[in-house]
Amino acid sequence: MQHIISKPFTIINRLLERRYRSLLIALVAMIILPSFFEGSRYQGLLSFFFNSLTILLCIYAVHETKRQLHGGILLALVVIIVNQFGVFKSEATLDFYLSFIIYLVFYAFVAYTLLKMIIATEEVNIGVLYAAVLVYLLIGIIGGYLLMLIENASPGSINNLHIENITNPSKFFYFSFITLSTLGYGDITPASPPARSICMILSTAGPLYLTILVALLVSRFDHAEL
Repeated sequence: MQHIISKPFTIINRLLERRYRSLLIALVAMIILPSFFEGSRYQGLLSFFFNSLTILLCIYAVHETKRQLHGGILLALVVIIVNQFGVFKSEATLDFYLSFIIYLVFYAFVAYTLLKMIIATEEVNIGVLYAAVLVYLLIGIIGGYLLMLIENASPGSINNLHIENITNPSKFFYFSFITLSTLGYGDITPASPPARSICMILSTAGPLYLTILVALLVSRFDHAEL
């Protein structure tokens, strides 16, 4: 029974290797590239482009049937349109908060789906490794959006990190990943209870995820060798 359950996920991981790689490239570009154009009119355009591309590639990466793909694309278009009128405005509005909630729910769903694939697949292949990296990056992105949402709702929640432009989450991604990796330069610190709670969750989730993931992959690899 276990073999019957795990076999489809193994096949999916092999078939989706290129899709995972494409999504990984898009995520890295979304995190890094807009920061090189800070202060220019291209920054918002790049953020919107890579966010939209990432959403579409997320749907393409996790779908298993054509029906899911078509439904996911329609959902992705709705998300893109909502965010066009929300996050990428110069001022925060109700659409802005709705956009962030949609972002958070969407990326959390994709991370959960990829994590299920990792756990269900007994064979350690390149698709599983790509998926593992994607989950880690998605956790950091979710943390960045949460921190940005908290700072916007209650300015001053994060020391030395103020929202200068709501179209630019790069600084919040930076703080999220620094916290997730427990590196902690000390240049940015949480000031409010909600911000501290998010930072505690991120600093706990980062090492815990890597520890469990490495143990899981090593056990699967050893089992395959035997």
